[in-house]
Formats: sequence, C-alpha cells, structure tokens
Amino acid sequence: MQKPNIPNIRIRTNPSGRKVYFIDYTDPHSGKRKRETIGSRKSDAEKRKLQIYKSLMAIYLGEPEAPTGTMLFRNLLSSFMKNKENHISKGSLKRYMIYVNNFLEFMDNNFPSILSIKELNKEYVVEYLNHRLRIGKRIKTVNGELGFIKSFFNYAVNEDYILKSSIHSLKPFRDSSRSKKVKFWTKEEINLILNTVSSWCKGPLEFLYHTGLRKEELINLTWADVSIDDNNSRVEIQSKDDWTTKTNRRRIVPLNPSAVEIIKSIQRSDKHEYIFCGKEGNKLHHDRIYNSLKITLKRLGFTGDIHKFRHTFATHLVSAGEGIEVVSLLLGHSSIEMTMKYAHVPPERLQTAVNSLVSN
Repeated sequence: MQKPNIPNIRIRTNPSGRKVYFIDYTDPHSGKRKRETIGSRKSDAEKRKLQIYKSLMAIYLGEPEAPTGTMLFRNLLSSFMKNKENHISKGSLKRYMIYVNNFLEFMDNNFPSILSIKELNKEYVVEYLNHRLRIGKRIKTVNGELGFIKSFFNYAVNEDYILKSSIHSLKPFRDSSRSKKVKFWTKEEINLILNTVSSWCKGPLEFLYHTGLRKEELINLTWADVSIDDNNSRVEIQSKDDWTTKTNRRRIVPLNPSAVEIIKSIQRSDKHEYIFCGKEGNKLHHDRIYNSLKITLKRLGFTGDIHKFRHTFATHLVSAGEGIEVVSLLLGHSSIEMTMKYAHVPPERLQTAVNSLVSN
C-alpha cells in the first residue's frame, strides 16, 4: 500500500452562485477517487481534510481506523434523507427538508465548529429548539422538528456512527392548544356553505364532508379507485406513481348514499382519469377548491379551510354516537391517539347516559 497523499481541498460554484468546498482523496481500500462535499466554510473543509488524512495514515500504518463518528453530521443528514425517500410521503419529505435546512442554518450561524455527529450532542439540539420557540414558531412545529432530529440520531445509532442517542430523553414541549376543542361547522353551516359556493365546487366539498377525505386524497382520486355497489359502495385510498398517501398506507372508505349520488352525477369519460378534475380532465390544482371556498366563507362570515370539512365529518360522527375506533379507521389515522381530539361528547348525551341507569 502506498503512502496516502494529502487530501486536496477544492472549490466550485453551484448554479445559485454559492461557493461550495469539497475534498478529493483516494480510497485506500478500492484505490478509487472519492469526493466529499463539505459546505461553504473553508475552515470546515480544513478541519475535515485533517480528519481524513489522519484516518488514511492510520490505515497505511496498520493502526485502528479513526472512529466513524468523525463523519460530518451534515453528510449523515443527507444519507438519512435519502434513506427516507421511499418510506414517507412527498409531503412529509418536503417538510423534513425544511427541518434540515432550518437546523443547518442555525448550526452554521451559531456553532460552525461543530462538524462530526459525535460532537453534535444534546446541548446544541436543546439550544436549537429553544431558539425556534423564541422566534415564535408554534409548539406543534417545534415538536415535529424534535421528532425528526430524534429519528436522525436513531439512524446514526443504527448505522454505527454513535453508540447511543444523546437526545433520547428529550420530551416534546407541552402544547396547551391541543386541549382546545376541535373547530367544526354545524350541519346548518355546512348546508349554507354548499348552497353558496360555486356550483362546480359544491360536489367536491360535499364529498369531503361525507367521506372525511384529505384534500390531496380527493384530488388524486381516480375512477379506478371507486366501486359503486348497492350494498358496498366505497373508494380506495392508495398511493400512485406520482403521489403518496400521508401515511403511505392503503385504506377503504365506505360511501353513504349522498356520496354515491355525487359520484353518479359526474359524467364519466374515458379521457378523464380523475373523478374531480379540471375542464380538460387534468388533475385539479391544489388551491383551486380552496380559493373558491375562501370567497364563500368570507361572504358568509365563517372561518375555516378545506381541512375543516374533515374535522366536521369526524365530529358529527362522534356526536351521533359512533365509536372513536371506527372514526379513526375512517380517517386513516396511524394511531387512536390522533383521533382522541374528536372525543368530546355533547352534554345531552352525558345526561342520557346517566338517565339510562334509572330503573323504570
């Protein structure tokens, strides 16, 4: 084995005009050239260059290799995200990328000398989370970021870059807003909305109310997903080539007579793949239904958004006496805890419950 050459620091300018440092060196095992992207700071590149050279020399001298924890946590984050690509929805992947960018920006601005995953310990994560709260981010958002970072540390453990996670004991921040009642529309308000909204928008919105589907599930619903039967009409919510469900799971949603009538009222064409589509049969734009609803809500003096139809669907089912487990299955929640926010019971049902104990 030849004595390793000193790794070279090089620089290139990406399409956005940002300068990025990377390191070139030869892998002693394969003899192939390797390139490791570092970032925009030359000091980071200098530090990593020294780490790589020490590791190469250790191999050359027959000494134990430098611990894998010297790997840049930024590179490990990239590896973690690639691992997630085929396991989560596109929406979740987009949200995770926002988490990554926010965290890296914070570390670059406040702790640029922290490079390896072993150096990235609990105190820096806590400081980041507190910073996010200080600048006014919602507790729900910050807790989401904490969950993401915990997953990243668990990945580092599973890949043998660290022995154990230093942040496993961090608990989510208490969110007092979660104790507030879920906001929903009454049946009278639903009727007002449906009778006021643009005629083309009435069908999709009414279908949301009768099925509890998410907006993305409605937009991506195709004729192949629908089965109309006198005793068992249903839609199948499942991922497509260009779209992944939020939970990446398949579920069946039964259709009540009103939902069936909406489907039957739509003139089907072999040229139109999607049930609720644009004029040319193409997929509806994400904002088109929302913009029409927004105008209607303003005219009526109501508040809410498209997702409120899903809240209303669940709340009305629970108020009618449906079990929370059934509602959870219909909504496609990954856990029963997610559905418990709909578990508020009207006072009249409580009175009926205790009255049932009185013997006649």
